[in-house]
Amino acid sequence: MQSRRTHQASKQRRRGFTLIELLVVISIIATLMSLILPAIQNAREAGRRTQCLNNIRNVTVAALNFASSNKSRLPALAYYVDNPATTTADNMGQRSWVVELLPYMDQQGTYDRWNKTVAWNDNST
Repeated sequence: MQSRRTHQASKQRRRGFTLIELLVVISIIATLMSLILPAIQNAREAGRRTQCLNNIRNVTVAALNFASSNKSRLPALAYYVDNPATTTADNMGQRSWVVELLPYMDQQGTYDRWNKTVAWNDNST
């Protein structure tokens, strides 16, 4: 009879995982994660690189479209003078060549909101 009770008691104790089994599973998961994470980071970096190249391509296409619309001239820094008698270098309106490309990059709304009469370094607005 004693052996039956011992046998039944040992069956009842075998229902859970041992500490060693849990540690093995955790180490396997950690090893798999260490292999997968660099691959995920490389994929993200490749995506960022592709997005950057796409942005550069869009700016280049916009510059070429600008040139084809403006006698083969690329955009340059633009100065705007309302009244030549009172305009000095400090109050002359300026905008970058990037602003000139905005309509060619489907950003007409941003281009229209640009205030051409205010100097680039005017802090009053």
